[in-house]
Amino acid sequence: LLKWGLLLVPLGTFGLGTWQVQRRRWKLDLIAQLASRVTAEPVPLSLDPMELKDLEYRPVTVRGRFEHSKELYVLPRALVDPEREAREAGRLTSSPDVGANVVTPFYCTDLGVTILVNRGFVPKKKLKPETRQKGQVRG
Repeated sequence: LLKWGLLLVPLGTFGLGTWQVQRRRWKLDLIAQLASRVTAEPVPLSLDPMELKDLEYRPVTVRGRFEHSKELYVLPRALVDPEREAREAGRLTSSPDVGANVVTPFYCTDLGVTILVNRGFVPKKKLKPETRQKGQVRG
């Protein structure tokens, strides 16, 4: 019985190693697919639910206006800087760059619908739209 148990350890380890290699290949293919989608040319936004899945991670073009008075804030959030994270790994203090992700409704005049646009991270002191005029888009 002990011999069979000892035989199972290398077989199990080999199986897990093979699984990890297959998982790595799948992950690299997924990253390449996402990179090609993100860098693709923008396409017009479609309202057809069957086409929306194909637009995942794709840039789209729309015409309309942002509705800044209806902004949503996802907080608390911290700005992630990969260089700083690598330099300060293991520290007990949290990031000094606390803020929120801003999600702004956008009314599409050509489609007659409102979509939500993730505008990204802003520091806490610039949460109000009037304090960040530089990043605001008119029209």
